[in-house]
Amino acid sequence: GTGEYTLAGNLTFIPTLDIQPSTAAQETTTLKLIFTSIPGESYRIESSSDLLNWQQITGPIVAVNSTVEESFTYDNNLNPRLFLRVRQE
Repeated sequence: GTGEYTLAGNLTFIPTLDIQPSTAAQETTTLKLIFTSIPGESYRIESSSDLLNWQQITGPIVAVNSTVEESFTYDNNLNPRLFLRVRQE
């Protein structure tokens, strides 16, 4: 393909994700994830070291407000490179 995509239909919700380092030690790092949400909808956070294999690390998270904040601590030795994503269930 050309790398160009056309969105059909109405887009009523554009989510955002903000990842903020909270604390870092030699062995672990704690991140605070802040993402926009739809109240009443469920979400889960997944992680991957290679962008191919994903593991659920938390969830389901039921949104109460239009923003969700979650903290996640990971082991730097086991995960020297870590990718995160939020999925709506």
